[in-house]
Amino acid sequence: QSVCPHATDHNKAEPCPTDRNRRRDRMMIGFKPDESLAAAERLVRRLVGVGDFGHPTTPIKLVETHISWVLLTGQFAYKIKKPVNLGFLDFPTLDLRHEYCLLELDLNLRFAPEIYLDVVSIGGRPEQPVIGSTPALEWAVRMHQFPDEARLDRQIQRQCVTADDMRAFGEFLAQQHEKSPLARANEAHGSISTITRVVEENISTLRAHCTDATL
Repeated sequence: QSVCPHATDHNKAEPCPTDRNRRRDRMMIGFKPDESLAAAERLVRRLVGVGDFGHPTTPIKLVETHISWVLLTGQFAYKIKKPVNLGFLDFPTLDLRHEYCLLELDLNLRFAPEIYLDVVSIGGRPEQPVIGSTPALEWAVRMHQFPDEARLDRQIQRQCVTADDMRAFGEFLAQQHEKSPLARANEAHGSISTITRVVEENISTLRAHCTDATL
């Protein structure tokens, strides 16, 4: 589980992108797969430089993970999913990135409703992007920004997290699992073949980016 909603990604286990044929034909106005990563990165850089957020901002800080870009504006944080395929996730189209932004919001509202707000469009022109404008060039999960010192890793360093805190979180997480829908008997979720395929995809992706011969 994430130690910081601003800098890490939460992907809901159901529905799984590897089990829904990824619907690559469902293209919206967003970037084409062969140009998407570079174009999306240019859009993010323009947001940082000249983007219209519709609210006052402090000097914008960009945080990058292997899955997302996160823009910290002072009042709000905007998380934009990268159009990447890492095996265990695949966000090739604007439609899918929008869908998984909505799934992320739905999941994390259960854990941090005081942080997660909504999903917003990024429209305007690539050279002059505008938050909340349509048609959408990209989508972002909008959150309340919180101080770096409130991050879990910082709280642990300061010994502010107790065993009781972790136990309470574990119990809450178990309750969420109990309320989650179960896969039907004729579905592949949880089968040995499905789990094996996902693990092998993860290993293959890691091996392509790793120089360690033991992997």
